[in-house]
Amino acid sequence: AASAVQQQQQQQAVAAAHPSTPLQQQQQQQQGTSTHHQPPGSIMASQQSIHPGPVVIASSSSSSGGGSGSVMLSVLEGTAQELFRVLLFLVFTVEVFLISLIPVVGPVLNVVFLSWLYAYYCYDYKWSLQGKRLPERLAFFEGHWAFFAGFGFPCVAATVFFPFHIGAALANLLFPVFILVAGGSDPEAAEGSMPRLGLGRLPIFMLSLWPTYWVVKKLFRGHTRGRDGGNVAL
Repeated sequence: AASAVQQQQQQQAVAAAHPSTPLQQQQQQQQGTSTHHQPPGSIMASQQSIHPGPVVIASSSSSSGGGSGSVMLSVLEGTAQELFRVLLFLVFTVEVFLISLIPVVGPVLNVVFLSWLYAYYCYDYKWSLQGKRLPERLAFFEGHWAFFAGFGFPCVAATVFFPFHIGAALANLLFPVFILVAGGSDPEAAEGSMPRLGLGRLPIFMLSLWPTYWVVKKLFRGHTRGRDGGNVAL
């Protein structure tokens, strides 16, 4: 009570020293009543409304615009690679069928090429999840052609040494299992711990790449630009 009396006396002394006009007194009374009856949340909202911050929104929108452009370009590039991959292995499948028609050595080469085809499809799921580009996949596959031929042989052997229906059923059972095995394996890491056999790179997909590039050039006569301004590398 004593402090309230002292504050009132100080306010009266200040008012006597600096007299204000009736208009200023009315404005001060209105401000005092408005702030007295205004809840704290509305006071904070009014203070925040002074600095709404449109600059932050503009900067984020501008940065998101540039990011969305790069994301769209990467999506288009990934889609182009997937379409090229589908076309490549369609040509490769036709090539395997034509190889099987060669007398004497045709059936043997057909088994080898089918083993590579099964092995690639088993590892392709893992490489896609890892984000590996198609040239990296093909280069690694051709550099380890002996390993992949042995990896895919059990699926092909089921169709070779058994009747058609039994072999197809066994191949369909083995294929998902080998996909899981490929997903849990890491041939890149095991490469350094195993002795090299001295086998060079075998261009397995060379005969399939030539007609695939020819079809792509016929279908897409224009050039698709990449991030660095050059053509998109497939």
